[in-house]
Amino acid sequence: WVLITYVPPETMLEHALVGAGAAVGAMFRFSISQKASQGAATINAARTRAMWSIAGVNFAGSFALGWLAGSGVPRQQSLLFGTGLCGGFTTYSTFAVDSMQLLSERKLGIAAVFVTSTCVGSIVAAGAGWTIARRLSKRPA
Repeated sequence: WVLITYVPPETMLEHALVGAGAAVGAMFRFSISQKASQGAATINAARTRAMWSIAGVNFAGSFALGWLAGSGVPRQQSLLFGTGLCGGFTTYSTFAVDSMQLLSERKLGIAAVFVTSTCVGSIVAAGAGWTIARRLSKRPA
Protein backbone atom coordinates (compact mmCIF):
# COMPACT_ATOMS: atom_id res chain seq x y z
CA TRP A 1 0.00 0.00 0.00
CA VAL A 2 1.25 3.41 -0.87
CA LEU A 3 -0.20 6.53 0.63
CA ILE A 4 0.15 9.46 -1.71
CA THR A 5 -0.83 12.87 -0.48
CA TYR A 6 -0.64 16.29 -1.96
CA VAL A 7 1.95 18.50 -0.28
CA PRO A 8 1.14 22.17 -0.75
CA PRO A 9 4.18 24.17 -1.89
CA GLU A 10 4.05 26.39 1.20
CA THR A 11 4.64 23.36 3.46
CA MET A 12 7.21 21.59 1.28
CA LEU A 13 10.14 22.78 3.43
CA GLU A 14 8.43 21.50 6.58
CA HIS A 15 7.87 18.08 4.98
CA ALA A 16 11.49 17.99 3.80
CA LEU A 17 12.75 18.84 7.31
CA VAL A 18 10.70 16.03 8.86
CA GLY A 19 11.78 13.56 6.18
CA ALA A 20 15.47 14.43 6.45
CA GLY A 21 15.42 14.17 10.24
CA ALA A 22 13.50 10.89 10.16
CA ALA A 23 15.94 9.34 7.70
CA VAL A 24 18.92 10.18 9.92
CA GLY A 25 17.13 9.07 13.09
CA ALA A 26 16.13 5.71 11.58
CA MET A 27 19.70 5.09 10.41
CA PHE A 28 21.00 5.87 13.92
CA ARG A 29 18.50 3.42 15.44
CA PHE A 30 19.35 0.71 12.93
CA SER A 31 23.09 1.16 13.56
CA ILE A 32 22.64 0.92 17.32
CA SER A 33 20.53 -2.25 17.19
CA GLN A 34 22.95 -3.85 14.71
CA LYS A 35 25.97 -2.96 16.85
CA ALA A 36 24.23 -4.25 20.00
CA SER A 37 23.54 -7.66 18.49
CA GLN A 38 27.02 -8.17 17.04
CA GLY A 39 29.09 -10.86 18.69
CA ALA A 40 26.16 -12.59 20.34
CA ALA A 41 26.66 -16.33 20.74
CA THR A 42 23.13 -17.26 19.59
CA ILE A 43 20.28 -15.78 17.60
CA ASN A 44 18.25 -15.48 20.82
CA ALA A 45 21.08 -13.58 22.49
CA ALA A 46 21.35 -11.25 19.49
CA ARG A 47 17.60 -10.64 19.56
CA THR A 48 17.68 -9.93 23.29
CA ARG A 49 20.53 -7.47 22.89
CA ALA A 50 18.75 -5.72 20.01
CA MET A 51 15.50 -5.60 22.01
CA TRP A 52 17.12 -3.92 25.01
CA SER A 53 19.09 -1.58 22.76
CA ILE A 54 15.78 -0.39 21.30
CA ALA A 55 14.56 0.28 24.84
CA GLY A 56 17.68 2.41 25.34
CA VAL A 57 17.01 4.18 22.05
CA ASN A 58 13.47 4.95 23.19
CA PHE A 59 14.78 6.35 26.51
CA ALA A 60 17.35 8.53 24.75
CA GLY A 61 14.86 9.71 22.13
CA SER A 62 12.26 10.49 24.79
CA PHE A 63 14.81 12.53 26.74
CA ALA A 64 15.83 14.42 23.58
CA LEU A 65 12.24 15.11 22.57
CA GLY A 66 11.40 16.22 26.11
CA TRP A 67 14.41 18.56 25.98
CA LEU A 68 13.28 20.03 22.66
CA ALA A 69 9.71 20.48 23.85
CA GLY A 70 10.86 22.02 27.12
CA SER A 71 13.28 24.42 25.51
CA GLY A 72 10.73 25.90 23.12
CA VAL A 73 12.82 25.68 19.95
CA PRO A 74 11.47 27.36 16.81
CA ARG A 75 9.02 25.39 14.66
CA GLN A 76 11.47 24.43 11.92
CA GLN A 77 14.01 23.11 14.44
CA SER A 78 11.24 21.21 16.20
CA LEU A 79 10.17 19.62 12.91
CA LEU A 80 13.72 18.61 11.96
CA PHE A 81 14.96 17.39 15.33
CA GLY A 82 11.73 16.52 17.17
CA THR A 83 9.22 15.16 14.69
CA GLY A 84 11.92 14.04 12.26
CA LEU A 85 15.09 12.92 14.07
CA CYS A 86 13.52 11.79 17.37
CA GLY A 87 10.50 10.35 15.56
CA GLY A 88 12.71 8.32 13.24
CA PHE A 89 15.09 7.36 16.03
CA THR A 90 12.51 6.02 18.47
CA THR A 91 10.18 3.18 17.59
CA TYR A 92 6.91 2.18 19.18
CA SER A 93 6.23 -0.52 16.60
CA THR A 94 9.45 -2.42 17.32
CA PHE A 95 8.71 -2.14 21.04
CA ALA A 96 5.21 -3.57 20.41
CA VAL A 97 6.49 -6.47 18.29
CA ASP A 98 9.26 -7.28 20.78
CA SER A 99 6.65 -7.29 23.55
CA MET A 100 4.33 -9.58 21.58
CA GLN A 101 7.19 -11.93 20.80
CA LEU A 102 8.03 -12.24 24.49
CA LEU A 103 4.37 -12.90 25.29
CA SER A 104 4.03 -15.48 22.51
CA GLU A 105 7.09 -17.28 23.90
CA ARG A 106 5.39 -17.22 27.32
CA LYS A 107 8.22 -15.18 28.83
CA LEU A 108 5.72 -13.32 30.95
CA GLY A 109 8.12 -12.05 33.59
CA ILE A 110 10.57 -10.65 31.06
CA ALA A 111 7.68 -9.17 29.06
CA ALA A 112 6.30 -7.44 32.16
CA VAL A 113 9.72 -5.98 33.02
CA PHE A 114 10.34 -4.93 29.40
CA VAL A 115 6.95 -3.27 28.91
CA THR A 116 6.91 -1.56 32.30
CA SER A 117 10.50 -0.36 32.17
CA THR A 118 10.17 0.90 28.59
CA CYS A 119 6.91 2.78 29.22
CA VAL A 120 7.86 4.24 32.59
CA GLY A 121 11.49 4.84 31.58
CA SER A 122 10.49 6.71 28.43
CA ILE A 123 8.06 8.95 30.32
CA VAL A 124 10.64 9.63 33.05
CA ALA A 125 13.28 10.39 30.40
CA ALA A 126 10.95 12.80 28.58
CA GLY A 127 10.10 14.50 31.87
CA ALA A 128 13.77 14.80 32.78
CA GLY A 129 14.60 16.32 29.39
CA TRP A 130 11.68 18.73 29.69
CA THR A 131 12.57 19.77 33.24
CA ILE A 132 16.28 20.26 32.55
CA ALA A 133 15.58 22.31 29.42
CA ARG A 134 13.07 24.48 31.30
CA ARG A 135 15.46 25.10 34.17
CA LEU A 136 18.40 25.92 31.91
CA SER A 137 16.31 28.30 29.83
CA LYS A 138 14.67 29.80 32.96
CA ARG A 139 11.22 28.93 31.57
CA PRO A 140 8.51 27.87 34.03
CA ALA A 141 8.06 24.11 34.23
